[in-house]
Amino acid sequence: MTICLVRIAENLLPLIHTALPQYGVRKLALRLETLSSQIQALKRDNIPDRLDSLAETLQILQKDHESSMHSVQKDLAMVWEKLDTLLKRSLAGGDTPHRTPLTGMPDSEVCKIPNDPAFPLCAGKVEFLQAHWRSDPCYAHYGVDGGACSILAYLSDREDFCPSLPGRNISQGPDKTHPKEGKEEAVIRADLTPLLEIIGTGRGPAVRFMQSRIERLAGRWARAGERIREKLHHKPQAQLKVLLHPGVLAGGAGERFGELAERGGPLGELVQWSDVATALFILGHKVTFSTTLPELHRVIGAPPGKGSCPIQVPLPFDLLYTDYHGLAQLQACMGLSFNQYRCRFRVLDSFGTEPAFNQGEYSRLHGYRTAWGSWELQPRQYMTMFPHTPDNSFMGFVSEELGQGLEEDIQEHKEPNLAVVYGKQDYMWQPPVSGSRCRFRVLDSFGTEPAFNQGEYSRLHGYRTAWGSWELQPRQYMTMFPHTPDNSFMGFVSEELGQGLEEDIQEHKEPNLAVVYGKQDYMWQGKESYLEAISQVMKLHGTVYQETGSPTRIPGYVLNHGLLSQDQLLELLKRAKLFIGLGFPYEGPAPLEAIALGCVFLQPRFDPAHTPQNSAFYRGKPTTRQVRSQHPYAEDFIGKPYVWTVDMSNSTEVQEAVRTILHSQDFCSLTPQPWPPENTLLARLGSLGESCTAVCLQAALVCEPAHFQLLNKPDTFSRAQEEEAIVCSAKSSSPV
Repeated sequence: MTICLVRIAENLLPLIHTALPQYGVRKLALRLETLSSQIQALKRDNIPDRLDSLAETLQILQKDHESSMHSVQKDLAMVWEKLDTLLKRSLAGGDTPHRTPLTGMPDSEVCKIPNDPAFPLCAGKVEFLQAHWRSDPCYAHYGVDGGACSILAYLSDREDFCPSLPGRNISQGPDKTHPKEGKEEAVIRADLTPLLEIIGTGRGPAVRFMQSRIERLAGRWARAGERIREKLHHKPQAQLKVLLHPGVLAGGAGERFGELAERGGPLGELVQWSDVATALFILGHKVTFSTTLPELHRVIGAPPGKGSCPIQVPLPFDLLYTDYHGLAQLQACMGLSFNQYRCRFRVLDSFGTEPAFNQGEYSRLHGYRTAWGSWELQPRQYMTMFPHTPDNSFMGFVSEELGQGLEEDIQEHKEPNLAVVYGKQDYMWQPPVSGSRCRFRVLDSFGTEPAFNQGEYSRLHGYRTAWGSWELQPRQYMTMFPHTPDNSFMGFVSEELGQGLEEDIQEHKEPNLAVVYGKQDYMWQGKESYLEAISQVMKLHGTVYQETGSPTRIPGYVLNHGLLSQDQLLELLKRAKLFIGLGFPYEGPAPLEAIALGCVFLQPRFDPAHTPQNSAFYRGKPTTRQVRSQHPYAEDFIGKPYVWTVDMSNSTEVQEAVRTILHSQDFCSLTPQPWPPENTLLARLGSLGESCTAVCLQAALVCEPAHFQLLNKPDTFSRAQEEEAIVCSAKSSSPV
C-alpha cells in the first residue's frame, strides 16, 4: 500500500501542472513534493492504520485533477492535515528523532537559519537557494528539495557556508589543497604500450598524431628513462595521479582543431602534449587522459547539472595539466571546487602569460585585459614551449637527437641546393599584411576617430576599445553617412523614382497610413505612449518578425505584416504617408528609402544625446559623437518638411507634428496652406557652391525647402545681391 501511495503522489505532480493556472502550480507542486517525501518516510515506519484512508484521499485527488483550483487546494489542505496528524502520532510513539530520508536530517524545528558570526554568508546563501535551487539539477542531486533542512545540510556539507546541523556527525573530508601522504612508489617504465591504451583509439586525427609520435620515439624514451633511473640512484619517488586534459581538443571547436591536424593545421601544441604525457608516464606516474567534456565530468566527479555545485568527491588527481580552453571547461564543471584546487593546475601555454595579464583587477585597470588572461594563478603554473620569460615555467618539448653514426650519414646525403619552406598552408605564403595594409578599405558604419585609431595614443589617453587601434589611415574607414571629415563617406544607393512614378505614387498614397520602423519587437518596448499618440491620428502598420505560435508584444491597434521582403516593404512604403522611427536602429538606410518613396520620416529626439558613456550600443565604439536623434544625417541634411524630430515623451508635440505633416503634405489642394509661415523666414547669404544646409547650420538655423517657392524669383535674387543677404527661417531656414 505504501508503494502505491508513493506512485500516486509522483503521478499527481504532472497532473496538477496541467490542471491549475500558472500562478497556483508552483505552490501546489512544492506541497506535493513534500507530501511525496513524507510518504517515503512512512514507508519505513510501521503505520498501517490510516494508510487506506490516505490512499483513498490521494486517488480522489488524482481523479479530480481537472476541477477548479479552489477545489484542488481544498483537497490538498485536507490531505496535508491528515499527514501531519499521522506524522505527529508516529513521532510521539518513538524515542529517536525522525530523519528525512534524502539527507538524514532532524525535523524542521532544528533547521533554523543560524546567526553565527563565523558564517556571515549563510543566511544569504539559504535565501538564494530557496529561490533558485531548481536553476541547476546539481542541487537536487545533492538532496536539496527547497526546504530549510536540505539547504542547510547542503551548505554545511558541500559548500562550507553554514555550520553543521545539530546531530549531524559529518566527518571532514581530506584536505582540498594538499595531496594525501603515503603514495605508491613511482617506478621508471620502459614500455609505452599501456600509455597508448590510456590515450585510446578513435579520438580523431589530433590524437592519432600524438600516438604516432609516441610510437616513433618509444625506443629513445625508454633509453632516457634508464638514464633518469641511474641519476636517481634508485631513490624512491612518490607516484602522482595526473590528469591530462587538452581543452583545445574538447567540444565542437576541438573537433575542428583536430581535423586540421591532417590538413596542414598547427601541430606544435600536439607535440608538447604527447611529450608531456610520455615524460610523466616514463617517470612512473599514473596518467589519465581526457579529450571530451563527458570524460572530464566523469573523471573529476562533477555532479549532473550546469556547474553551480562543487564536485562530488575530493579531487582524485594531484596535478591537472590543461590549457586555457581546459581552464574554462574545468571552471564550468567544478563550480566552487575550481578555486579550492587551483594550486594543482598546470597550464600548457605556448607563448607564456605575463603577470600584468594574469591579475584580473590590475589588467582591467591598466589596459592588459584579454580573452586569455586574468585567471590569477601563480605565474609559474603557466608552462611555456620556449623560455620566453622567467615569470613562467619552461616546459619545452622533445627534439629528436641523432643516433651514433647517423650524423655523418645525414651529412653525406645532403643535397647542396635543396631548401624546404616552413609553411603547411597556402595563406602562409602570401605577402605580409603590413605591406598590403594600404590597400584595405574598412566599411565602418559609424566611423573611427583618429584618437581611437592609434594604438599607443588610445591606450595612454583612455580611448582604447575593442574596435579601434588598427592604425590605418583615417580615410581608409568608409562610413555610411558623413559623420566626420576624418573618414571617407562611402554611403549607399537609395532608389530613385523613374519618370512619371512620382505622380503615380502620390496618387496611390493612403492619407492616414503610417509604417513603424522596427523589425524586432524589443525595439517597440517602452514606446507605447508615443505610438498611442500617433495611432489616434493615423493607422499604424508594422513589419515585425514573429515566430509562429509566439505571443505578440506589439500593440493591438498595429496591423503587423510580419517580416517583409525588400520588394514588399517598398510597395508598403509607396502607400504610406509617414515612416515612424522608434529610436533604434541608429542611422540606417531605411529612412532615406522611405523619404525617396514620398514618406515623411518622424523620429525621436535624444535628450541627453546618446554617447559611448550613456548608451550600451555606442559603448566601445571608436567615436566620441553625441547623437541627438535616431538619424542625425536625415535631421541635419534633409530636415523639414521631410524629416521631423520630436520629443517622444511629449504626446502633444507628437500629435501636433503628425497633424502638421498631414496638412503640409497635401499635394492635391490647389491652394495649400504654407508651412512654416512666411514670417519665420530669415535671410542668410551663402558662398558660391555652399549648400542651404551648411549655411543655415552655421547660423544655428535649419534649411527649409518649403521657403524655396518664395525665394526662387528674379526680384529676390536682385534684392539679395543688393543687401548681401539670403532668406532663412527662425524655425527652419532656406538660403537661395
